Amino acid sequence: MSTDTDVKTSGSQESLSHLDRVGLEIERLPNPLTEEGVTGQELFQLLKERLSDAPVQVVSRIGALHLRGAPTLFLNVSLHERDAESYVYVITLELVQGVSVERLSDSGFVAAPTWRAQTVGITRKGQLPLLKDAIGATADAFATDLADNAK
Repeated sequence: MSTDTDVKTSGSQESLSHLDRVGLEIERLPNPLTEEGVTGQELFQLLKERLSDAPVQVVSRIGALHLRGAPTLFLNVSLHERDAESYVYVITLELVQGVSVERLSDSGFVAAPTWRAQTVGITRKGQLPLLKDAIGATADAFATDLADNAK
């Protein structure tokens, strides 16, 4: 697996304004990844460390519920078996926040994805722990966009 991971970002740069704290939730990891020793707690710590220089403090998902808009980053790792020896992976780090929605007859408050970083690639069995580099790259993309928005 290459160390130069191509991460694509999308979403609203404005949604990153005034974020000083953000929750982090690691969604259920695929069995092949956990069977090779990668845990959700390990990935939580990895992302928290990668975001330590960003102008944002990482808190738990529960902690984010006490923040205005409950901004929370969700990490999702998907593996799709390509053949007996390899997987296609999709790593997504998505910021979900409470947003105000205005309609002709009423308005409301809903949770909606406002920003996303995603990387896709192929890895071999036995090398799944190396996906931590690609996972870290999505956190780096968030930190970069957050810093660029603060300027």
